[in-house]
Order: sequence, then C-alpha cells, then structure tokens
Amino acid sequence: MTHSKMNTRDSTDLDEPSSGGAVTRDSIQMTLARDHERLERLVRSTIYAMDSTDPAELRSSWLAFECELERHLDAEEKHVLPAFARSRPGEARALKAEHQQIRAWLMDIGVDLDLHCLGRERLSVFADALRAHARREDALFYPWASRYQDIDVAASVTEAVAPGKELAGETKRWWIDADGSSLEFSLRHIVVGQIRGRFTRWGGTVKLDVADVEKSGVRVWVDLSSVETGDPERDEQVRSSEFFDIARFGPAVFTSTRVELANGIHPVIVGILELHGVKAEVTIEITEDLPWQSDPRALKIAFPIRARFDRRDFGLRWNQDLDVGGIVVGDEVELTARVHLVRGSAGRSTYRKS
Repeated sequence: MTHSKMNTRDSTDLDEPSSGGAVTRDSIQMTLARDHERLERLVRSTIYAMDSTDPAELRSSWLAFECELERHLDAEEKHVLPAFARSRPGEARALKAEHQQIRAWLMDIGVDLDLHCLGRERLSVFADALRAHARREDALFYPWASRYQDIDVAASVTEAVAPGKELAGETKRWWIDADGSSLEFSLRHIVVGQIRGRFTRWGGTVKLDVADVEKSGVRVWVDLSSVETGDPERDEQVRSSEFFDIARFGPAVFTSTRVELANGIHPVIVGILELHGVKAEVTIEITEDLPWQSDPRALKIAFPIRARFDRRDFGLRWNQDLDVGGIVVGDEVELTARVHLVRGSAGRSTYRKS
C-alpha cells in the first residue's frame, strides 16, 4: 500500500490554511469522525458479546475491534500527528500519550480475555475512556487537520482508515501459539543439583515491526498455578505463600519497555515483570537470528528466548539453612522458552492444560 507524501511546508506555514479547500475539510474531519463512529459500534458489539456463552465469539469480536482501533491510531500517527506536533507540540504530546495509554489498555484487556477474567465493567470503563478521547480529537485535532493539511494527506488518511486494511507499514500483530510453545525454568538446588520445571498455561501478544524491530512491543502473561516440577508435593509448596502465593497474587505479566539490537543481530527485550505483587525490570534475549528476516510474509515463526533474574527482587525469599552450612535453593532463576508466534486472527489461542 502506497501513500502520497505529507505536506512538507515549513512549520512556520502551518498556521495558514492549505489549498485543499472544502475537499480537504470534508475528507479528513468527516473520515476520521466517521471512523470513530464505526469503532464505537465495534466496541459495543464486544460488550454485547460478553453475554455470549461462547468464548470464541467474544474473542472474535474483541479481535475485530482491536485490529481496527490499532489501524486508526496508526493512521493518525503516521499521516497527521507529525505535522500537528510541529504546529502545536504540547497538544500533540498529550494526544500521543493518550494513544500510548490506549495501546497499554488493549494489551491488558487482551491478557484478561485470555485468562477468562475480563469483566463487563472494566470493558465499559475502557469504552468510556475511548469516547472521551474521541471527543477531544473531534473538537481539537480533526478541525486543525482539515484546515491545515492538504488534499494529498486527506487521500492518505482516507485510504489508511478504510475498513479491513492491514496495520500501517510493516507492523503486524502476532499471538503466542499455546500448542507449539514451551516455557521452562531452573534454579540451583543444593541437594538435587537443579530444580527444573515448566508452566503449562501462558500466552501473550507481540506487535512486530519487521522494518524497525526496535519499535516492536511484547506483552506476556503466565498463570503461576500451572507450575509443574515433576513432584506434586513440591508443586503445592511453590504455589503456596512460601513462594508464588497464588491465593493473593494474580498471573505474572511481562510488558516490554524497549527492544534493543545490542549486537545488531539478536534482539534484547527490556521490560517490566510483575510477579508476586512486585514490579522490576527484566531483560530477555532472543538467542537465534531474527526468524522473520528470511520470510517476512510468513504466518508462523518460532525462536528461543532466555532470561535470568534474582527471585529476591520479587520478594521470593523463602529458603532453608543446611546443618552443614549453606542454603537449599539458589536465588538466580533462569527462564528458557521456545516461542511459536502466529500472525493475525489465525493465531489467537487461549491457554490450554498440557
């Protein structure tokens, strides 16, 4: 999909109306306002779908809304917000911050949906926040865009927000495929050498920009009650208040804050891990070459990841002294995973019990 270039007039000229005239005014303001109305219908459909007894229907409705909202935000950020920022930087920063918050909410709600704990009230609060954002754009942003942007920009916006379009550029939404992925952990044990285990219920979303990997984002959740170490008695201890305390705390959630190409080949994902009621920074390394470089059109990709962190950073301090000195369990935890991603709606899968 190609787009006409944005108006490249100097920022000092941006307070003078462009020559687009009434065509520009009708095209940008009306197109984006109508898209808000369409998004409103989609989010209402998702709220109504919560009454369904079929989880697949709710997921399908949410996915349709999520993709269209992402496309709407991308279109504004690519075609209109850059010029708006040159003319009115403070107002543009506020709108961009709202976009970032909306994307964070999308990730959070997607996690709750996968965990089957999404409530109608939360979704309604999110919908109200979107309506407030839309009113601000309708009153401030869109009139400016219609007046000061030219007809080429109007044509680009109209094309970008057409229903069913892919996300802007090379950015794609992927989901972790529960059937093909694995998540394992290990830590030192003075008696048995290593404690090894796995989590059987986990998932998440990846927003992958193949043109600029550093613009990508990741959100992963792990159901800690699904821990398995090969010893049922030890599993219960790990779930208890001595370790994960699953009766008090919810799933572990990792949200990326940035993606780095430290050595130019293997991405390093830096983010915040929320575990046991504590949030701390964790770094995850992809340990093979970028799998999407060989075939950027692939619908499925797979790659290994590795991470290490100190469990004490998350308040997981249980241990036991030995009579001969030393402690039973080490503090460094190593996570390894084989992540299978599938693109688009075909990839949406909730967790399963292995």
